[in-house]
Amino acid sequence: MDVSYEELKRREWLSPFGGDDVRGCLNRLSPAASKAAAGLVQTGRSFDLTATLDWPDPPIYGRKAVKQTVFDNEFSRDDYLDDYHPQLSSQWDALRHVKDAASGHFFNRKEEEELGTDTWPPIVTRGILADVAGHAAAKGRPIDWRDNYEISLVELEECLQEAEITPQMGDVLLIRTGWETGYRGASDQVKRELADTPNPDLRTPGLQPSEELAARLWDWGLVAVAADNPSLEVWPPPAAEPDVMHFKMLGRMGMPIGELFWLEDLARYCAEVGRHSFLFTSAVLKLHGLCGTPPNAIAVL
Repeated sequence: MDVSYEELKRREWLSPFGGDDVRGCLNRLSPAASKAAAGLVQTGRSFDLTATLDWPDPPIYGRKAVKQTVFDNEFSRDDYLDDYHPQLSSQWDALRHVKDAASGHFFNRKEEEELGTDTWPPIVTRGILADVAGHAAAKGRPIDWRDNYEISLVELEECLQEAEITPQMGDVLLIRTGWETGYRGASDQVKRELADTPNPDLRTPGLQPSEELAARLWDWGLVAVAADNPSLEVWPPPAAEPDVMHFKMLGRMGMPIGELFWLEDLARYCAEVGRHSFLFTSAVLKLHGLCGTPPNAIAVL
């Protein structure tokens, strides 16, 4: 069952997919959507949308750098990782990542341990790319990757319309803000300064956390939304919108959020072939109660 966003709000943060639901918008996946998405493959070009585990380097948000230890067996080598944060590099935020601020509960009023990524099915569906950074640059107003530029619903819709994309039930929406491109071109000094910046002071472009934008993401029937920046939404959020997009999407809507996705190469190829829809796959880590996971995401055109 699916309902409008207005009806969703009246349900007091209870899932329209049922009282036992722990998957949220992942319920919108279907064999039919997977089959249709497979039909989008024309050239066979594939793009890995997951950055290396040690990116950004040095880590942001005060996290430690992942450490790899390799040790010898008699005829082989093995290794293990220390200080590994599943939400350090490219990631999906699980539904247990944040509560909904208005209700004070996690999604569907579930115990947080029930909302880890071990409950997720494989994601095989249509992906659509909104290259907002490319769109804005073409309009003569390039986005500064270190500014808290707000991507409004109007701009997002305009970008999708110019790419001849109409979102539909079961889609995963990818949004390029240009943060990845800016970071990759930054000096070591700038990267160190960024690593030393406290979370509240970090400035990144991203989605405007408005009710109208959240409503459209829900009513489009999306499975999940991911971007190339550290937060999906603009950071810091505007003072006029204390109910940030994380609260709306994870706590209320049950819609996974992707961050730090590797989108530059995909965007360049989409522009080259004039097509911004593709087969999208993602297979997450399966460990009970994970708050986040690498997406292991691939786009195939």
